Amino acid sequence: MAVMEEKRYQYAVAKWEKRAKRLHEFGARCDVEIRKLKSPIREWMTYLYATLPVADLVNYPTETWIPYIEHALMLRRTAWWCRSIDEQTFIDYVFYPRINTEDMEECRRLFYRQLWDKVCNLSEEQAVLEINYWCQQHVTYQQADDRTKSAMTVYRSGFGRCGEESTFVVNVLRSVGIPARQIYAPWWSHCDDNHAWVEVLADGRWHFIGACEPQQKLDIGWFNNAASRSMFMVTRTFTGAENDRDLAFLYGDKADRFHLEEGVAYEIVTDHYARVTHLTVHVTGPDGKAAANVPVRFEILNMAGMMPACVIHTDAEGTVRLMVGKGSLNLHAYTEADPQMTGITDKDQEPEDVKPLLSAEKLITIGQADDGDNKDVTLVLADQTQTITQNQWIPFDFMAPLDAPVNPSRQTEDEKHDRDRRIRLGDSIRQFRRDSFYKNSEAEKLTPDLQELLREAGGNFNEIYQFLNEAAFEDDIWREKLLKVLTKKDLCDVSRGILEDHLYCSLPYLKGCDPDVFVKYVLNPRVYNETLTAYRAYIQNFFTPWQQHLFRRSPKKIMTWIRENLKVVYDIDYKDLYNTPAASLSSGLTGTVGYKILFVAVCRTLGIPARLDPVTSEPQYFKGGRFVSADPVKAIQKGYLKLTAGGEDWVYRQSVTVSKIDDQGIYRRIDIEAPRADKTVRSAVEAGSYRLLTVNRLPNGHQYAYAYYFTVEKGQETSLVLKKRPVDLKEMLAHNQIDDFTVNSQPPVMASSLLTERTNLLLWLDEGREPTEHILNEMMENCEDFESLKAGIFFFVQSKEALKQPTLARAAAMFPKVHIVEDKGFENVEPLERRMYVDAGKLPLVIVTHEGLCGYFAGSGYNPGLGNLLVRIVRALES
Repeated sequence: MAVMEEKRYQYAVAKWEKRAKRLHEFGARCDVEIRKLKSPIREWMTYLYATLPVADLVNYPTETWIPYIEHALMLRRTAWWCRSIDEQTFIDYVFYPRINTEDMEECRRLFYRQLWDKVCNLSEEQAVLEINYWCQQHVTYQQADDRTKSAMTVYRSGFGRCGEESTFVVNVLRSVGIPARQIYAPWWSHCDDNHAWVEVLADGRWHFIGACEPQQKLDIGWFNNAASRSMFMVTRTFTGAENDRDLAFLYGDKADRFHLEEGVAYEIVTDHYARVTHLTVHVTGPDGKAAANVPVRFEILNMAGMMPACVIHTDAEGTVRLMVGKGSLNLHAYTEADPQMTGITDKDQEPEDVKPLLSAEKLITIGQADDGDNKDVTLVLADQTQTITQNQWIPFDFMAPLDAPVNPSRQTEDEKHDRDRRIRLGDSIRQFRRDSFYKNSEAEKLTPDLQELLREAGGNFNEIYQFLNEAAFEDDIWREKLLKVLTKKDLCDVSRGILEDHLYCSLPYLKGCDPDVFVKYVLNPRVYNETLTAYRAYIQNFFTPWQQHLFRRSPKKIMTWIRENLKVVYDIDYKDLYNTPAASLSSGLTGTVGYKILFVAVCRTLGIPARLDPVTSEPQYFKGGRFVSADPVKAIQKGYLKLTAGGEDWVYRQSVTVSKIDDQGIYRRIDIEAPRADKTVRSAVEAGSYRLLTVNRLPNGHQYAYAYYFTVEKGQETSLVLKKRPVDLKEMLAHNQIDDFTVNSQPPVMASSLLTERTNLLLWLDEGREPTEHILNEMMENCEDFESLKAGIFFFVQSKEALKQPTLARAAAMFPKVHIVEDKGFENVEPLERRMYVDAGKLPLVIVTHEGLCGYFAGSGYNPGLGNLLVRIVRALES
């Protein structure tokens, strides 16, 4: 069973030989390392080198992958649920080391040792359920930055965001031989977010679970309703496939469910969770002929920007097919003009002429009535400079799919109680474990700031403590500053050796440098979202003293050297995987982001303050009191953009964004500040063509938006007053059926038994906190309006002791009809937040129900003006 099927091995050999040639000398070196291995390790290593993202081959040595191979082959022999699956399923969902964009660190043997004896005699379903409870005992959700921690770091730290939790759970399941995969909704349509969860193969079919969110049975998760409102959900496999023929070889009659993007095969699973339509997009040139191999972006309006759900190239007939949900999508096709397509001949074209960018963009909405239908759309490419309307506010609507789950599985009350009991036990186990990370006896001698850093480090306490404990008199302050410039996530996985490399190689350049500039742009190890490594000593040894001298005199020579000596491999940067600085130099290869990271790393190693521009992401170095472009050929031309709020309170990436069109015809979001209230913000931006979007998202998930296209000229200022689409009250209402739930009072009662009125206003309060104080004060200011309502009004509190809080006590006295209900623990708040699609973890939670437990409106957190809006909504429903 350890020997790979011959046809699959030959597929891997062919792919690796082709890739090795493209990787030049580095490919030849890798091939030598592979040939040293004995069978069957050699065959499986060949498959990995043929299919892993190129960044993995550059960043990690060959021996990184051997434990994954050995462990997987052991499972193939010994795990009964692993022996019966076909080889491609085994490769993709048991053996394969990479799940998403996580840092790679071997973990599966550890997880196996902790779990195998607990689950080996269970059914597949029971094993999955028990494993998810084990995962919940060790890891819980916590929002963090975009870099994806390794599964081991998630385990050691005890927390992760959803993409990290699901990567962790998939690794744990694969460690015992259960086929598992991460499911990913790149962008929700109904709210500004995305999500990832897990599917497992049990009893011959795929089932879903929430990562570290255990239930008493499969196919239950809080995201079930949310997923029914998604336009697009996928799982990725790293196959090395380059075309439909490769997909057909790997997946047979299921190949049409896959599309290829950045060398990765994505299986579309939208129909597992939502009602779907089969969309066909035809792309033609200006001449009406089919446009082959043209990228088509399927975009979703999220975080006030057109975010790509996927990018698929047209086939020979100029066609793309995709299974999607029932809502709005923005379709964007783009390509450099072909003279034959435009009618321009070589004779007509002057040497200095630049081919125009051709593009086509169309917003479509697929209605609920289109169930099972095939929808066809045609995009006609044209010169985009001739098709865009400049300097006008263009309104458009972006509709979210309706709430219509296709997986209606429910738990009994007994199952819910059992789950709640086990969740509480898991929470206590996890908290005890996390508390044990912090060693008070060692930390108590340090300052409060350093103690807080050690708490943030979690399971990485020892590495950070040992780094601090090495402090000499002359560098102790810089050790603390180095740690403080790191992200919270960095503290969880950075090693002492990495920190020492950056500290000792930086301190010689402190003299004569502004301390703040030194910390942020010399000492700081982090350039972008790359994996932190110890690269400074390597770089110092890589370049000769004479080269270093020349680089310090003229930092642009660093960029010149990079361009002349390294080969850019355009697929080396897969998503958020970037080759590290030392790996770029040792391999002779770099990527479109990796070379920028390398420039900054070399500069900082040589004591030159450097960064990536926070707006354009272009590499810069510090000269004459400001940052200047590192481009030795062409400096970026700057202009200015002045945005005025126009009376609205704007939040960037929520209600407004600005994007610049790049040389491929794609609008790339830039990061600037948004104005608040009547303020104005002026930003230095690259000269060029821009699109500004303002968005008004409604509680039902739909979005009313404006698009505004404009140009920023070199050295000139473009000034805009922002504008938001108005909405009617009726358009703010949702229609989300809420499952009945138990209110944890004495005695416990079902929520439905409390709601005796036709319309009800429910508020879960966090007494004494500003957001709760605000809504209570607004209600008291509008006392007569609230008293005139027929609706039932309920204040949910964790204890009747809450009534001792002055503001709540006044509100209770002012509204004698209000029902004060004890709901100890507020365990219902999180599922209600998710069901009503409001921001989680922000009290008060306010829900308006009508005709039983149907939620028509919800809000959470700080919402000025909410009191008046609630009166209007309740009156509208009552009438």
